Amino acid sequence: MNNVISITTGLAHRITRTPDEIGAEISLLIKLRNLIPPVTAFGDSNIEGIDAQIAVLRERMSVKGIVEEWDDDHHVQSAGVFAAEWLSGEGEAPSSGWLDLVGDEDGWMN
Repeated sequence: MNNVISITTGLAHRITRTPDEIGAEISLLIKLRNLIPPVTAFGDSNIEGIDAQIAVLRERMSVKGIVEEWDDDHHVQSAGVFAAEWLSGEGEAPSSGWLDLVGDEDGWMN
């Protein structure tokens, strides 16, 4: 597997996901964006959270860049960091948390 070093906002980080994996995850997040509840029970925006994850994946953002971009919204910042960790080969795909909210009872994923 080819690793890419991304230099985003001045901080190098290793990306272990392939362009195909990243593209598939972005496509799934875009589909999920229309299915998730727009806000959490606490009033935080799920839409802004998923949009942050899409931006992180598209731009290959570093954690430092995420913290700088969304320094005023912990919920959105956490969603972005979750995506960045996945880019680096850590943890589950960003879509996994949203899939828990919508399920696949209607077979929409196929």
